Amino acid sequence: MVTQSKDPVCGMKVDPSKTQYKADHQGQQYTFCSQQCLNKFKQNPSQYSSKQQS
Repeated sequence: MVTQSKDPVCGMKVDPSKTQYKADHQGQQYTFCSQQCLNKFKQNPSQYSSKQQS
């Protein structure tokens, strides 16, 4: 069974074991589908991390 997480920027499903795009924010790890989404997150992580929690 593959565990997937949701890219907080674009909403795409991501397999954390296969993606190289990851970031930690306030003790939580986020995974991303691409470098572009990771860069957007890094510019304003609070904007996207609040989406993940809802």
